Amino acid sequence: EEEPKTARTHGAIALRHLATAADAGNEDAIFWAAQAHILRAELTLAAGLFARLHDAEDPRQRTQALLSRAHLLSALGDPRAAGRLLTELGGNEDPEIAQEAKLLHATILLQQDQPTQAAALLANPQEDGNRKRQVHSRFLQAQILARTEKSQAMQAFRAIVDDPGPAPHLLRHSAQVSLAGCMQETGEPE
Repeated sequence: EEEPKTARTHGAIALRHLATAADAGNEDAIFWAAQAHILRAELTLAAGLFARLHDAEDPRQRTQALLSRAHLLSALGDPRAAGRLLTELGGNEDPEIAQEAKLLHATILLQQDQPTQAAALLANPQEDGNRKRQVHSRFLQAQILARTEKSQAMQAFRAIVDDPGPAPHLLRHSAQVSLAGCMQETGEPE
């Protein structure tokens, strides 16, 4: 839902509908109740419900709940707990889940000013047909370069900005801002 008020209303309706099944331990109901809490911007409650799915029977649901919980813990300011979950997910059999976990973990490590650890996570990129994850990986690698090699980082950021292919708006915008920051730090007149 795009409208916050509508999202909150739909989240409340969903929670009422799912309450009995979620309380009884139905894993699908728990998962969707967590999603409903996200709609209502109740991130702590959503993280708690995702935690209940740590040992879910469905492995796909278990990994999706772990990844969602890691996202929420990071947003809630608990990067250490998020990092532990993401380390667990980084070795997942599903390459998409593993790559998503590595990207989020590298993002958290960069926010904690740990570029060496972030670079180690991104060191062996796997073939990934998902354009969004490809651009995200390129952006994180450029962020790592920006700490020591401004000119190389500027090239990497510019490649993202000028890439004619589809890219998430936020990543392209962040690359523009980062490029401008590198240019300012190096005294580029542009």
